[in-house]
Amino acid sequence: MISRVCRRHRVCNRIDAVSPRPFLVLAILAGCAGDAPPGVPEEPSPDGGRDPGDGGDPEGTPTDGPFAPATLAAAVTQLSTGDCADRSPGTLGDRLSAELVANRFLALGLEPLRQQLTDPAGKTTENVIALARTSATSNDAIVIGAHRDTLPASNGTALPGANANASGTAALLAIAEALAAEPAPARQIVFVSFGAGENPVAFGASQFIQQLPPELLASIVLMVDLDTIGSYSVEETLYALGASTSTTGMAILEKRGGDSFPLVVDLDSAGDDSDHEPFCAAGIPYTTFFTPDPDCYHQSCDTPDRIDSESLSLIAQLAAGFASELATTTADLARERATDGCVDR
Repeated sequence: MISRVCRRHRVCNRIDAVSPRPFLVLAILAGCAGDAPPGVPEEPSPDGGRDPGDGGDPEGTPTDGPFAPATLAAAVTQLSTGDCADRSPGTLGDRLSAELVANRFLALGLEPLRQQLTDPAGKTTENVIALARTSATSNDAIVIGAHRDTLPASNGTALPGANANASGTAALLAIAEALAAEPAPARQIVFVSFGAGENPVAFGASQFIQQLPPELLASIVLMVDLDTIGSYSVEETLYALGASTSTTGMAILEKRGGDSFPLVVDLDSAGDDSDHEPFCAAGIPYTTFFTPDPDCYHQSCDTPDRIDSESLSLIAQLAAGFASELATTTADLARERATDGCVDR
């Protein structure tokens, strides 16, 4: 159901059939192993609970496929334990988590593009990018992103970031698997695992935007951000931050996140401090899915055992359906962006 209480984002308070569109030029830009976590199929699974593009809301959590709670929980655990408990730029965990994401894209038949970065502190990291197949009947692109890094260890204690943001990264990979099994949409879908999203905020996303040729930047009509989405049970509210920056996007979420949806969805809040910000600054509408976690956000207690995997499954399904419908709608998203930009209404 939809909550109309206005609240702002609080922080702690080779594709075979069809080649991708010109986003391929991105290729020229300069425990956590590469294997799939237990329970994750190595090939796209079309029966992962429901068809995200069917226009309906999920009736419950699936028992298998990419959106199964156990599958998502396993992915979160793999991304936030062992060597990957510290995924800050320049660490072994950062390199391993990037490799894991790239290998998962490869397993789905999506060619990973590696954008090398050096953050302001001189630490190296990368954005890992993949392009879904498309029918290429539109020049539009939808970006689905999640940063995978953590803040550096504090006094020798890792800040595992199971929720912030292994949860978003796990959902990104699940969505990529689900959408890879769907018919190729008219619009290009671009999946991005951002490095250096924490400090400074959205550095990886900023570099992604800054290094795009102008014509490709102009083609992005909406950005879907997945950030800290494993703690729904804390406040029992899912925030779709910035939903009102897109008229069509808002209408889709009002339908999909309506009364039949099992979680409370807030559509009236704006977002800050996340990877959507450089996109919004470039005039691109966005929606950031977020669940508050004030007790353990950026703390050592942000561990996999605290993840609300049942709700994470529902949120990932909602985001997948949202992105799928954006990629196939006949609404003129390019005109909406040109007319309205990134403005909360």
